[in-house]
Amino acid sequence: MIIESIKIINFLSHENTEITFEQGINIITGKNGAGKTSILDAIKFALFAESRNNEKNNELIKKGKNYFEITLNFNVNGEHYEVYRHFGLKKAKNAERLASVKKNGVIVAETYEGVNVEITKILNVSREVFKNSVFVEQGQMDSLISGTPKERKTIFSDIIGLTSLSRSADRLREIIGAFREEMILLQNSSERLDQAKKDIEKFKEEKKTAFESMSRAKIESEKYYGELEELKAKQKERDRYITVIENIKANISKYLDEIKEREGQSVELSAKISEITSIEKRVTELQENPYYKKMDFINRYFLEKSGMDSAAKDMEKANKRLSEYSDYAGKLEKLSEYHKKYSDMHDKYTLNSEKIKESRKMHEEYLSASSNIQSMVDRLNKMKNYVDNYLKSSGLSLEDIQNFRPIREKINREISEKTSRISEIKSNVASYSKTLTEVRENMETLKGKSTCPLCGTNLTPDHMESISKEYDEKAGQIIGDIEKLKLEKNSVESDQEKLKDRYKIFGSQEIETAASYINEIKSLETEKKELENTIENASKGHELFNVLSAENENLEKAIKELQQYENEYIRYSSIISGMDPGAIKKEIEAAGESFTTFKNRINELLSQIGFVPEYNEYQNTGKISSEINRLKTEVERSREMKSKLESIKDEIENRKKSIEGLRIEMENKQSAMHQYDGIDEQAGNIESRYKSAYQENIKMKTLVDSYTERIEETEENAKNLEQDAEKYKKTREAISTLGKIREAFDYNGIQSIIRKDASASMTNLTRKYLQSFNLDFDDISIDENFDIKVTQNSMEQTLESLSGGEKTALAIAIRLSVTEYVLEIISIIIMDEPTNFLDEDRRNNLKDIILYSLKGENIVPQMIMITHHSELISVADASYEIIKTAGTSRVISS
Repeated sequence: MIIESIKIINFLSHENTEITFEQGINIITGKNGAGKTSILDAIKFALFAESRNNEKNNELIKKGKNYFEITLNFNVNGEHYEVYRHFGLKKAKNAERLASVKKNGVIVAETYEGVNVEITKILNVSREVFKNSVFVEQGQMDSLISGTPKERKTIFSDIIGLTSLSRSADRLREIIGAFREEMILLQNSSERLDQAKKDIEKFKEEKKTAFESMSRAKIESEKYYGELEELKAKQKERDRYITVIENIKANISKYLDEIKEREGQSVELSAKISEITSIEKRVTELQENPYYKKMDFINRYFLEKSGMDSAAKDMEKANKRLSEYSDYAGKLEKLSEYHKKYSDMHDKYTLNSEKIKESRKMHEEYLSASSNIQSMVDRLNKMKNYVDNYLKSSGLSLEDIQNFRPIREKINREISEKTSRISEIKSNVASYSKTLTEVRENMETLKGKSTCPLCGTNLTPDHMESISKEYDEKAGQIIGDIEKLKLEKNSVESDQEKLKDRYKIFGSQEIETAASYINEIKSLETEKKELENTIENASKGHELFNVLSAENENLEKAIKELQQYENEYIRYSSIISGMDPGAIKKEIEAAGESFTTFKNRINELLSQIGFVPEYNEYQNTGKISSEINRLKTEVERSREMKSKLESIKDEIENRKKSIEGLRIEMENKQSAMHQYDGIDEQAGNIESRYKSAYQENIKMKTLVDSYTERIEETEENAKNLEQDAEKYKKTREAISTLGKIREAFDYNGIQSIIRKDASASMTNLTRKYLQSFNLDFDDISIDENFDIKVTQNSMEQTLESLSGGEKTALAIAIRLSVTEYVLEIISIIIMDEPTNFLDEDRRNNLKDIILYSLKGENIVPQMIMITHHSELISVADASYEIIKTAGTSRVISS
């Protein structure tokens, strides 16, 4: 698996972060709390929907947001995969969970659970195994060496899955215990089943007896119920008679009340009819009023008088407007000189403003270029000084700095070649040393011998001398070859150290900065030239803009001083423009003519009226007219009252006749009521007998139902007891089977086989990695309890006695061997703060191992490392820095 990129939105402290990873070493740096580990958390969540500290998903959403998204792209065996996870909060706190996996652009799985299953298929290992083998948590690397044997055993067990097997064995032990507790509850099921069958037969016999009693009580209750219903029917007939009599009494009372009400109405109508005569006299008096008799002429009089008054007011208003016109015309004449000055200045200001607008662009270009060129010159001088100082201090040429990357790669290759040669020399020395040992052993074997130990022939002194001489020459030759190889090794190591020193120069941040500045200086020089041209081309426009702006500023002050006069001129001009003196004079003439016409008509009306009407008296004319109309209506109503009075008298007579008929009917009904005497007592006795029989029936029915339920419950209990007996048998068999499985999962079962295989495999793999690291170890072994034994210079060494570099190298070798054992092939390692518990020397050792072994020999195709120690950046193929600002993490450099 190779991770290609990740995009994180609103996850923990990351609002919108996107990182593209490279093959090789990827270093992510930043201060503590900047959000580095959150990137690893996002990778884990994308793959397995899990958080580091088992937080709830809503706790992973960035503060102030309501969702998060993660998109992870990776490659497995040449196939491209994209994993997408989305978690959001909807209304009423409902969660929205979306997920998908794409293979080469085609969706192959959806939903959180479906994606989890598909990821396991793609990785071809379980989730726990992949996490434990690929992800190296904080402090875990150091614990492999510095931790206690118990801690080391725990780490190994977690990674290779032994802890999971132990948990499974413990869980099976708990299940077996629960089954045994259940077996205790299932004991004696057969005895309880026999007792239940006997109870069923007993309940059935008692139910039969109760059913017979219930039947007898039911027959009696039905008999009494029929007799009671007949008596109730007679009671209803009697009650109907009582209801009819009560209705008759109510109707008689109602008719008496109506007669009393009608008699009162008759008296009231008679009194009102007698009042009508006085009303007719009042109507005659009102009709003789002079204002009422001349009402039409008086109405016309006051209309004409209103028109004459209106004409007089119009004539007065027109005279006033003509006077105002003359006054405004005089004021306007005085303001005309100020108006001309204002207009000339305003026109000039407008013309200048147009020119300012045209020259503004060149003015702004001039100012912008002037500002930018100064800051650019400062930056150019700073970069040139840096490059000059670096050239002097480093002794490098300009060409060396510009080509530092190819030179650094060449040095790195030469270092790798030297490393390979040193390994080859060590191997040759070891081979020569072994041969030398064999020669010396052979020489020792021949001492004091008279026969050859191989062929059994006799050895003469000459022959012995010849063989000894031959062995001495061979040993001398081997020693000479070893010395030559040691000299060569020292020479190669010296060359390698020089190359490492040179690599430090070409791998430093200073040379990268110098190379970057050289490229930027060229670009800035070109930009500077362009800005100088811009300043030259825009200078005329800039000067014109300044001159016109100053002139307009003076004009604006002068216009402001004249604004008051101009406002008055505009106001008076507006007023006069709406006034026509000729039309006003015509209005005055027309109003005079109307006044004369109205006056002549008024004189004619006064001659017909005979007196000059008073307005207050005229206003009362309407009241007199209304009063006359009202009184006429009252006179008209008197005829209706007389007709209604006759109708009321007829109604009173009819009600008296109805009352007499109702009294005769009531006497007949009361006589017929005697046939129902004593019926209530008879009905009460029958009802008492019915209730007694009915209650006995209910009592027996309840008893029958009770026996029915008890029979059903006991039969159900018997059925359950039969199932319990069968369950008891199966549970006992299950306990036996699970016990065998638990033993297989336990420490001495399959775990023992895995420990043996793991210890042997990890020992061989660790030896392989340590050989590539060129460590001076004779041997290393990891036993079944994951104790680590190191042999150096033919002596077993404790882990505490190893140097810092040897501890770091050994920890990495063991961690890689564990990963390769679990996954068979190492494609990626993800480390979270591997330098956390390392001092400066051990961090430098880690850097050298990454540079010369892991990176140089391509042992791990991809490594992603989180660290707050920036010295590891120099060995990275790609580096990223994470910072946090206002609670939001982001990538600022790569």
